[in-house]
Amino acid sequence: MKHQGLKWLTGLAIGLASLTSGAVDASAQAVINKIKERGYVTCGASQGVPGLSRPDEKGYYRGFDSDICRTFAVALLGDKDKIRYVPLNAGQRFPALQTGEIDVLSRTSTITYSRDTVVRFVWINLYDTDGMLVRKADNITEPKLLDGKTVCLQGGGSLTEKAIEETE
Repeated sequence: MKHQGLKWLTGLAIGLASLTSGAVDASAQAVINKIKERGYVTCGASQGVPGLSRPDEKGYYRGFDSDICRTFAVALLGDKDKIRYVPLNAGQRFPALQTGEIDVLSRTSTITYSRDTVVRFVWINLYDTDGMLVRKADNITEPKLLDGKTVCLQGGGSLTEKAIEETE
């Protein structure tokens, strides 16, 4: 399993390396040039999601999203450690990308039609689904049974909108 992950990341690095030699649109090339001049990649990361992007006790980011960020650093600069992580919450992630505060965003982000018009999603790297945990004794088997109940969730993402729509 570990070797398959390394093969996947190696393939991704080779693909990203082709960005520096192949046809790339002007805005992407400008970001690549900025990264090379600066000497490191700024990568938007979650504020701590185990398995995806979370700093360890020494501040070294670990997880799938962190590895993707390192792959950009390897492909563009030849060194997995030439990277600076910028921890972002759901509401900060797209503005940070649009303003150039970060070069690349690798964190949980649902692709929607409205988001697709303002940022470029390069590839889908994780499929997941939404769900809710409820007490078994409450016998809640579908969202409409939450009517009148208090529900907590992290704001700023598409799940918030979806949860509101499904309970109206």
